[in-house]
Amino acid sequence: MLALFKVGWPGERMPFDERSAEFERSHFAGLAENTVKGHRAYLSHLKEFFGESKLNRITVESVEEYQNQRRAQPTKTNPNRTIKGATVNRGLECLKCILDLAVKRSIFRKIPPRR
Repeated sequence: MLALFKVGWPGERMPFDERSAEFERSHFAGLAENTVKGHRAYLSHLKEFFGESKLNRITVESVEEYQNQRRAQPTKTNPNRTIKGATVNRGLECLKCILDLAVKRSIFRKIPPRR
């Protein structure tokens, strides 16, 4: 019987969801409850957008698309206002931490370049 071989480096086949779950397990230990609550909110928005995307499919363009989409979303408390830039930036920092962890664990070769 033929076996299924997983060819290539892990980033080619690892979905964002899986990497964010590992980030949650490794990063949230020892953090205050409110800090964890905030991080989970950022993660939920990232998972909603990137979800099943493979790590090597996350590009500068897809991050900019996430940023624009998130910035256009209305706030929960006032639907007439949109999410502030600082909130979007905190989510992007969370994404950067996830990708940094992937690089550190040799799952991802390098983080996509900034513009």
